[in-house]
Amino acid sequence: AELRARGHDGGNAGLVVIRGQEAVLDGSLIDVSGGDGGWVDVQLSRDTGPDTIVDPDLLVPAGTGAWVSAEAMTVRADGLAGTGGELVMTADHIRIDNSAFSASGTTGGGTILVGGDWQGQGDLRQATSVSVTDNVSLDASATEQGDGGTIVAWSDIHNADSRTQVSG
Repeated sequence: AELRARGHDGGNAGLVVIRGQEAVLDGSLIDVSGGDGGWVDVQLSRDTGPDTIVDPDLLVPAGTGAWVSAEAMTVRADGLAGTGGELVMTADHIRIDNSAFSASGTTGGGTILVGGDWQGQGDLRQATSVSVTDNVSLDASATEQGDGGTIVAWSDIHNADSRTQVSG
């Protein structure tokens, strides 16, 4: 699938929102680039139960909550004349493989939050498992001037079963 909400002729980019219980975003392109980068908001949740169906590639047992799979996915929330945008991806289980997420901007980097916010702060749902493989690029750079952005890969430290795995 291709989802685009780009700004035209320096205009600011738009917003892409994905909600549900399970999301297979494999091979997808989401592009919200523009003068200032836009916002990609993927927030999944589910009531856990024994009939939960889970993608076997995620290696999580049934009944353990919402999940998102992002394999060979490209997300662009770049600021082509300003600051980078924001990508938020939350669920109980997140797996990112062979993908590129960019929230770079010419005057400042944006924000990429996978599994929660910095040290569990804020109101975002905190993941139980986050896996970012070694063939993933997360980029929130300032490309011409200004400060770089923020990248967080997070799972709930208050849950003994939680884990974050980032390979590099």
